[in-house]
Amino acid sequence: MRQFKQRVLAMLLVLAMALALNVGAFASDYTDMPEEESWARSALEAAVENGLLKGDENGRLNPGAPLTRAELAAVVVRAYGAASPADLSAYTDLVPGAWYYDSLAQAVRMGVLEVDGTLMEPSRPVTRQEALAALAQALDLEDGTAEDLSAFEDADEVEDWAVGPMAAMVKAGYVSGSGGRLEPAGAITRAQFAQVMNNVFAFYIREPGVVTEVPEGNVIISADGVTLKDVTVTGDLIIGDGVGEGEAILDGVTVEGNTLVRGGGENTVVFNRCNLNTVKAKKSISNTTIKPLHIKFGAGTTVAQVEASTVNLHLESDVKIDTIITNVSVLLTGNGSVSTFQINAPVTVKIDVSVKKLVVNESAVTENAAPEITVDEGGKVEQVEGEGKDNVTITDEEGNEYKPQPPAPVVPDIPYYPPVVNPSPSPSPDPSPSPDPSPSPDPSPSPDPSPSPDPSPSPDPSPSPDPSPSPDPSPSPDPSPSPDPSPSPDPSPT
Repeated sequence: MRQFKQRVLAMLLVLAMALALNVGAFASDYTDMPEEESWARSALEAAVENGLLKGDENGRLNPGAPLTRAELAAVVVRAYGAASPADLSAYTDLVPGAWYYDSLAQAVRMGVLEVDGTLMEPSRPVTRQEALAALAQALDLEDGTAEDLSAFEDADEVEDWAVGPMAAMVKAGYVSGSGGRLEPAGAITRAQFAQVMNNVFAFYIREPGVVTEVPEGNVIISADGVTLKDVTVTGDLIIGDGVGEGEAILDGVTVEGNTLVRGGGENTVVFNRCNLNTVKAKKSISNTTIKPLHIKFGAGTTVAQVEASTVNLHLESDVKIDTIITNVSVLLTGNGSVSTFQINAPVTVKIDVSVKKLVVNESAVTENAAPEITVDEGGKVEQVEGEGKDNVTITDEEGNEYKPQPPAPVVPDIPYYPPVVNPSPSPSPDPSPSPDPSPSPDPSPSPDPSPSPDPSPSPDPSPSPDPSPSPDPSPSPDPSPSPDPSPSPDPSPT
């Protein structure tokens, strides 16, 4: 009985702790939630519904309170689903077991929290530039420039280290300032940071299962076992740290923005029938217990560019990648093809696919190191270019020097016309002798013409004067006799 009571007590304690951790699971539960017309209302509701912000033991959300470093870490870690901690034993101002301890450890491993010396300062309010820089790091945004901040009257107050990431957030449209100012050194409130998160993420996928609809904007997957199917992501797609060493499958997905892969392991992140722009493989590997990221580009997938870091890329036979850029070790396998593979650091690269152009940049070769490039039996490199190419030896899988295999020259198609053969003229046959003409038969004699009757005498005309006598006509010459004709009667006198 006593053991039974102890078990019941233990269960009640666990339940009470769970309820305490989920105080204010709904926005309406908070007594200090802003009114409906407030600029912060929808952003705070989204932050609560997606588990980013939690209230205190008094049921208050404290939207106007400054955001502390510990709270910043907690919000980012919850959004990405991060679970792998870093070692914080070197920091002297932390209390192991405190509510913030694990979030800080995970944020440090994510690389989104800057730490100076041995102090973590979990309770210190963060400035706007610190908060925006942390989020830009989590999103892997390319640094902007001072020109991107020129529209703000206090742009010169942004510290040098923060110009790049803060400008990137402005350029991406995630931050617009207030009254033409950024207030970079001012504290950011919980409500303001909730608004920034709402500007960045349109949809959170936090549970395993098949998802077939997403709203417009950026989508983040933060759980293992998610399949995203037959959708178009109009913004960026983030495969977050919460996928861990598990699997995420994208089938028939078009991503109009970039695809950032921060989670996944040997079970792979799989893209089938996808249309992708830039894919950034950016899994953080801080120790040997974390496996390299494995991405599989399956049948029917097109990729414009891959920015790789410690990743295994597998390409199915009909997959073509325009460009791969790497600063760290990469393994390329499969039967696909790559147009340009660019190496920017002295890293290890194994190639088991067809690469048209391998570019070894000057930065890939240092005084003490150079890339180690191996082309396996199933791989092929057609040409090698770049300022560092002469300082790199490419080997096959047996360690022998590999020589590029340029493509065979293309022979243009020439239409085939069969030769025209003029036939020799056939000899004309000797003409057959003409037969002797048959003699013409003698013509039948023409019958004698019937004599013309004498004309009736004309009545005597009235006597006319005697005409002048006509001269006698010249006698007609006798006609030439026809050969053997019948004798013609004498012609009548004219």
